[in-house]
Amino acid sequence: MEPGFSLVVISDKAIAEIIKKGLKQLKKGSDLRIDTKFFGSAEKALSAIETGDYDLIIARYKTADLSGTELIREIKEKNFITPLIIIADPADDKEILKALHAGLEFDLVSSADLELAIRQINRNIIAAMDLKNSHERSGYSKRIVRGILDSADNLGIITTDENKIITFFSGGAEKILGYSHEELVGKETPMRFHIEEEISSRAKEFSERTGKNIKGLDLFAEIMIEGPERHDWTYKKKDGSLISVELTVTPIRDDKGNIRGAFGVFYDITDKKRLEEEFKSYKIQSSGIIANIPEPTFAIDLGGRVIAWNRAVEELTGIPAQDILGKGDHEYAIPFYGKRRPMLIDLITEPEEMMKKWNYEDITKTGNVIAADVVPFKIRGKIYYFRASASPVYNTDGKTIGAIESATDVTHIKKVEEALAREKANVEYIIDSLPGMFYMFYMFDEKGKFVRWNKNLETLTGYSAEEVRKMKPLEFIDDDYKDQSSESIETAFLKGYSDTEAVIVTKDGRRIPFFFSANKEVIDGIPYILGMGLDITKSKETETEIRKLASVVKHSGEMIALANQDGIINFINEAGAKMIGIDANDITRYHFMDLIPDHLKDKMNTVIMPATVEKGLWEGEIQYINKKAGNTIDVHAMIFTINDPETDEMIYLATVSLDITERKKAVAALREVNKKLNLLGSITRHDILNQITVAQGYMDILEMDGLIPKNSDAGDKCEKVAGAIETIKRLILFTRDYKDLGEQSPEWYNVGRIIDKNYKNLGFRSIQLVNETDDLEVYADPLFEKVIYNLFDNAVKHGEKITTIKFYFTEEGENLNLICEDDGIGISDEFKEKIFKREHYKNTGLGLFLSREILSITGMSIEENGVYGKGARFRINIPKGAFRFAE
Repeated sequence: MEPGFSLVVISDKAIAEIIKKGLKQLKKGSDLRIDTKFFGSAEKALSAIETGDYDLIIARYKTADLSGTELIREIKEKNFITPLIIIADPADDKEILKALHAGLEFDLVSSADLELAIRQINRNIIAAMDLKNSHERSGYSKRIVRGILDSADNLGIITTDENKIITFFSGGAEKILGYSHEELVGKETPMRFHIEEEISSRAKEFSERTGKNIKGLDLFAEIMIEGPERHDWTYKKKDGSLISVELTVTPIRDDKGNIRGAFGVFYDITDKKRLEEEFKSYKIQSSGIIANIPEPTFAIDLGGRVIAWNRAVEELTGIPAQDILGKGDHEYAIPFYGKRRPMLIDLITEPEEMMKKWNYEDITKTGNVIAADVVPFKIRGKIYYFRASASPVYNTDGKTIGAIESATDVTHIKKVEEALAREKANVEYIIDSLPGMFYMFYMFDEKGKFVRWNKNLETLTGYSAEEVRKMKPLEFIDDDYKDQSSESIETAFLKGYSDTEAVIVTKDGRRIPFFFSANKEVIDGIPYILGMGLDITKSKETETEIRKLASVVKHSGEMIALANQDGIINFINEAGAKMIGIDANDITRYHFMDLIPDHLKDKMNTVIMPATVEKGLWEGEIQYINKKAGNTIDVHAMIFTINDPETDEMIYLATVSLDITERKKAVAALREVNKKLNLLGSITRHDILNQITVAQGYMDILEMDGLIPKNSDAGDKCEKVAGAIETIKRLILFTRDYKDLGEQSPEWYNVGRIIDKNYKNLGFRSIQLVNETDDLEVYADPLFEKVIYNLFDNAVKHGEKITTIKFYFTEEGENLNLICEDDGIGISDEFKEKIFKREHYKNTGLGLFLSREILSITGMSIEENGVYGKGARFRINIPKGAFRFAE
């Protein structure tokens, strides 16, 4: 298998899509593995580049949050080694040239020809892969050569490839510079230990001599064209100290003579240089030796007067040498601190405590040379961090003639250190903020020891940090789960990963279920387990609840079924399977429409399914087919959709259906009985009314014939008989009007229309009507119209002085009040409740009594709460769900 190739792309979406297609074409027909990370934001990409190991970086010259030379500079600061390709627009050519003149190294492709850009990117990837392969094939040979070259521990030997990446770093180089082979090979360029200013200065001289524009390490490539080159250089050791070396660089050529890298041999000439310096120290300024030192450097004589002020310190402070040479009284401290005060050059012979007093830190002393970190200070508006070093200056007789101080700018290093410190703090914070238990321990001879854990481990278990430090992982685990937990740990060490569920026992004896995952990591040759433990108490409780719900669904007496988006039924409970006469295990053979009789399929397509799409739910009566018996079943069904919570798209069509076949049969039978009873009642009422008519006729004959004397006892009794006969007649007629009470199912009725109909058709026009019920509808028995009639009738008959009747509604919490009020005489408090009882008031009949009964069928109630003398006021309370407003 080809080795993997890692790539970072910083661009807008359009360019990213083109690069994705190009990479896809490159991988076609090969097992090339390319790991690509795309970033639209330069800030996020820079963070990844700084911490990741990538083979190639591709960046748009202009991004949303960082552009131009600054973007290129930031990328090179974060990752100097990785090759960089910049995609730029033709309009950016002038700015690109500035970036190149600034010494920034990158390849350039034009967005005007993206096909050419993709081909160039692919060539870079292939070249890098070839280089990786060649590195792997040459590994064995390199180890042999390394063994030979490492024997020369007084010489440093370094080789680089054509991209200037270090490919070999000898043991002598390790000894001289302090870096290890592993730290540099394949990762760094010689700029890791070269002084950038020194390289830049030499490159500038070379450019002026040859007319070529040379930047950075390209200097060595140009020099080697003429053959091996020997020159003195300053190297920075890993500990920050500087040494002088004599370096010989020889080109490494392939069979065709092309330069494929460089072979460098160096040795330490610091002592030699020091002797030379000491020999010339008594005329430092005149010789100009320190003038070209890249670090800011100055020297003073025994009187504290400045005798040397090099170019680097001029550039740093903005003060020319001629303005400060010869000045004393700590004048040289003012540019750095804004006041006169001792600097390190003044404290060479002082104890360390005195240096700390003047805010010097991390003080080291090697012979007569003192080095220390300087507290950050601001020079010309910019904050700097410096590592200063100072030592006495001697003449050839060994006599002290002054002192010299140099300062190395470590601002970037300090920023990196601060960033690393912040990153470490962030990691620590993240670990301690993890919701579960984080732990890290290593195994040795089957014994575990905790190395790192988060606060939650202590919180959840109740053990202190000191107690956890002495414990082993399995000591937290319940005895019933120790064996499987031990096996899981062994699996993680063998295979790199494992997970398991177990119960932990807290310090106070509580048992908590947890899900544990473990990953193996090898750090400094020691295998560690990094793991997470999550409390799954709620998950377990949820599982229990789900099992309960599943049991309820399974044993429910109603049919519960689910169908997928295509209508194929994939679940039905036992009651449902029995209802439609199939085996529950065979349900996936059926489509939901297979359950619907042919005469109802059109209703399913035109009414029910559109309702589920529009409102998510349809409820009503429908029929299913019993597949086994072939007959139809009447059901009250609720058909609804179950939607994806993120996309809101339907994923299931569900139904809960109650078999109402027997109930409908019973209702039909009851209706038939009522029909016959009504017929019997009708015949009986007809016969009774006939007899009443006969009785009233005879009473009229007796009166007309004068057979009953007026104002006699017999006359009074006959009047009472006539009144009783009239009451019987009225009651018989009343039973005819209310024979259908409760027989029909409640329905929705428009209140305003019923009021207008009663007013216009039933002779109530002698009074004025105010109807303010708007579009109010109520769910009521079909005899609701009689209720409105009785309110009109009661007002006309008993209002006495009535002129107006008004209907309107008011809200009361979740309920609604329908109000009927008039301007008649009203009803006295004594009779406000009696008028609704069978013992009618003033022989008004049973109208209001039956009105209350009609309203109660759908949960409504009625009362009279008017003020006697001002008019009657009837309030009908309508509960939530029994009223609505027509659209």
